[in-house]
Amino acid sequence: AFYPVLDKKLPVAFKAESVMDVQRVLTLQSDLGFNLLLGEVKQGWDVIDQISESEAKVFLSLNMPEIMEEKSDSTQTEDSTEKTSFDLEKEALENRKKEMIDQHYAQASAFRKAGVKFGFSTLEVEFKDIRKNLINLKEYGMQESDLLAALTTHPAELLGLSNVMGSVDAGKMANLIVSDNPYFEEDTNVRYVFVSGRLYEFEVKKKKKEDKGKESKK
Repeated sequence: AFYPVLDKKLPVAFKAESVMDVQRVLTLQSDLGFNLLLGEVKQGWDVIDQISESEAKVFLSLNMPEIMEEKSDSTQTEDSTEKTSFDLEKEALENRKKEMIDQHYAQASAFRKAGVKFGFSTLEVEFKDIRKNLINLKEYGMQESDLLAALTTHPAELLGLSNVMGSVDAGKMANLIVSDNPYFEEDTNVRYVFVSGRLYEFEVKKKKKEDKGKESKK
């Protein structure tokens, strides 16, 4: 079973979420010399150069932390008048937390700038958060074309499946979605899904407008 691995015809896939996980796997690959696939990478920004040198196939996790809301200037001004040592320590902790969250969202752009091709992994992310996280990635340097490639053509290429999926071409699997607005925009609805050419239609429920007039009378 391991002959294809030893002959480098088949990569070994590892789930490597943290930077320590990635470093351990890269060390193992360096010692044994197999082709590598890194999956569900969440904290790989500090080892991009090593990943690039390893020629590993990379899938970045779409399971992202919630973005912290920034305090308004007025609130910050009020807080700065009387701050105890506890307040300062709490503020420093919040800043470190925000910096870490920002690094999660900036990771995809950092890999793109380094020329490391990657796909996105949805192994652990909840379905309702996928598009929201993709839209947030736009705020951290990712273009819509880059996001689309990481969801379609890049994964197909990395997995050696470009001949059957990844783009809309004759002879390939007809797995498609059709939305009523650009997919990476707010308030976009998926209207049709094609799975192996079979159509599934989704009804869009219109949001009910509140009748403020009636509420005021009540």
